[in-house]
Amino acid sequence: MSPAKKKGTFADLYEAERRVRPTRAGRPRNLRQRKQTTIYLTPEQKEILNDLHYAWSKRFKVDRSDIVGLSIDMLARMVSMLDTSEFQTFESLKVQISRNIDGGFTAK
Repeated sequence: MSPAKKKGTFADLYEAERRVRPTRAGRPRNLRQRKQTTIYLTPEQKEILNDLHYAWSKRFKVDRSDIVGLSIDMLARMVSMLDTSEFQTFESLKVQISRNIDGGFTAK
């Protein structure tokens, strides 16, 4: 060993390895932080989610949480186009959203 080189420690080796490979092997971590939450789906909703995940994951990488997140974003956008003060029940809101989807959307 030359005098210019100093003997390293295991911690130094660990730090060097961490700089080279900052995340675990496999799929890279999503850049967007997520908060774990529990949702309760009907069997039909779970089947639809599984079908979407299966079909889309054959073409590109997607998580079920990505699909649910997209659904929430789309629903929020649809509701923002409505005057929610007109609705007395959740069912009436669902009916109007379904009508808007079936008839196509017009932006505000």
